[in-house]
Amino acid sequence: MLPGPPRRENGGCSHCCEKGLLAYGAGSSIVIVDCRSMQVVSVLPMPPSSSSPLLLPAPFVTSLQWTPQAMQKDLTQELSTAHLRLAVGDRQGRIAIWDAGSGQVTHWLNFESEKGKLGIQDVCWVRGKGKGSWLLMAIHGPSLLAIWSTLTARCIWKYDAAPHLLVSLRRDPFDFTHVCVLGFKGLLLSIKVTGDGENEMVLKEHQLQVSEIGNSKSDKEGGNNHSSLSPALALFPNVFVKCLFSSRWAHILYVMFPREIIIFDLQYGTPLSVTGLPRGSAHFFDLITDVHGDLLYCAHVDGKLSTWKRKEGKQTYILCMVEALIPLMGTSVPSPTVLAVSYCSSELEIEKAGRIDLEETSGVNLFELPVYTEKTASSILSGQSALVPETALISISDDGKVWKWLLTAEVPGDVHIQEMNHTVSGGSIQHNVKEILPDLLDTQVDGHSEEENAIIQQLRTSMFRRHEPVFQLNLTGQLHLLSSTITTLAVPAPSLTATLTGGGNGPAIAVPLVALATQGGCIEVVDVVATAVVTSFSVHNNAIRGLRWLGNSRLVSFSYTQVNEKAGGYINILAVTCMRSGISRLFRVLQKPERAPVRALRASPSGRYLLILFREAPVEVWAMTRNPQM
Repeated sequence: MLPGPPRRENGGCSHCCEKGLLAYGAGSSIVIVDCRSMQVVSVLPMPPSSSSPLLLPAPFVTSLQWTPQAMQKDLTQELSTAHLRLAVGDRQGRIAIWDAGSGQVTHWLNFESEKGKLGIQDVCWVRGKGKGSWLLMAIHGPSLLAIWSTLTARCIWKYDAAPHLLVSLRRDPFDFTHVCVLGFKGLLLSIKVTGDGENEMVLKEHQLQVSEIGNSKSDKEGGNNHSSLSPALALFPNVFVKCLFSSRWAHILYVMFPREIIIFDLQYGTPLSVTGLPRGSAHFFDLITDVHGDLLYCAHVDGKLSTWKRKEGKQTYILCMVEALIPLMGTSVPSPTVLAVSYCSSELEIEKAGRIDLEETSGVNLFELPVYTEKTASSILSGQSALVPETALISISDDGKVWKWLLTAEVPGDVHIQEMNHTVSGGSIQHNVKEILPDLLDTQVDGHSEEENAIIQQLRTSMFRRHEPVFQLNLTGQLHLLSSTITTLAVPAPSLTATLTGGGNGPAIAVPLVALATQGGCIEVVDVVATAVVTSFSVHNNAIRGLRWLGNSRLVSFSYTQVNEKAGGYINILAVTCMRSGISRLFRVLQKPERAPVRALRASPSGRYLLILFREAPVEVWAMTRNPQM
């Protein structure tokens, strides 16, 4: 199954698990992609509701999250897939717990009463009582917060925050029983789960002072036709409010509003700093991740990625880099819109993070240390650039493309040559940096005295402090899926499926291809066996109404637009696309609108002749030579 592109109604929901599987919402389906091979693993369509579909909105996927890696697995099975369970919420108020391995829904979580119609805004896993016990917290509708038991499929706790709109849930990486809930106007709820009972939830409330949001017409555009049961995503589709815990400091929370980021200390209940957007910058779209508390990556509504670096010794951030998350070359005009951005954590990064002792390295600035392999050490010693920990990101655009990016920060090689020539001393011990470089690249420092360990940690925190790193965003992978809704398709004759040959005297390899016409004016050629888009052609400016094969290497398509002037009529556009060269040429170009639109196309088996059928007009026969003639 080939999925369609994501929609704005999906709210940018996406999540990448530690195993490198990316899940994101695309209409009423969940698409699972392997981030290493950039191939579709599975497409999970949300089942229809048992209620009357006329009374409910479309089941667009609005939130999803993989189960935590530490979730208890079923050891009775030879190959457990407990880590491949996915919580998915939709606009109809349903929460499905999917087993991604089997493609089946194991549990449904929804209210039986009127509350069951409350669309899901966000979901988050939280640790319950007992080892391996996990609960699911969800925002239902505009203001209802609920905690569900996935074992009994029952709601064990509810809290109504009305009249506040709730928008975002985040779990504390230092305490999996602690979750923060963010409101649209600055309400911040800190919830601690102490058990599985209704009275075993500890709730603290904070209020952030934020500028007015959601009052302009542009903020409400597209959300005026929704009821009071709709979540904030449907009421304010153009306003994004998110929160994110710091990965380095406990109790520190980043709170993102459209034009500012607030650093909030949950322990003392006070904001530490406010970082505003520079003038002329597009509004924030999402908080992606922070790198050891020193770098903060943010996405913007115009498809840009911004990198913010923390000032030394402070909890304030300065803007360092802004890059586009869609390549400037090879994209259509107007440029596609980025609808989702996700941080992709690899197994290597997880393994590396697991070796870090938070107590021993609490005074170490991990960002300033390139914690990598022997290859990194050799690059430093040879005078090449040394990389600060890499960050893999996935961006998903509304034209059906999934982009994989690698974000790095490096210091020029000549800087390291100077650093390598220095010697450092601690008490009676002197070392050349080259001698202890392997220890600099290892977060575990064993076999050294306290003085030597102090030297190593000193170098860790100061080696890159004197020089500003240079950030680079590189495209490392791409996945091309369907660009828009399919309007029609064309299947070549069985004898004509041998195409895309590599030349030579041997027979052509039969490649079963299907051409799909889309509402956006593109032609997608799909390999049926591989279930993948082989190539794509942007041919028309509006929906393609008809499509036919001309032999095994050419496609003919048509579209039309209705003229709204007094004379009326239709402008018919016909084009021939060569699959080998990728060139599309228009034919039968007329200067004035016609009385009737094209109704259908018929091609001869060889592709030499084409019949153009009109609505209430004579049929035309064309010879499809290099320059088509009627």
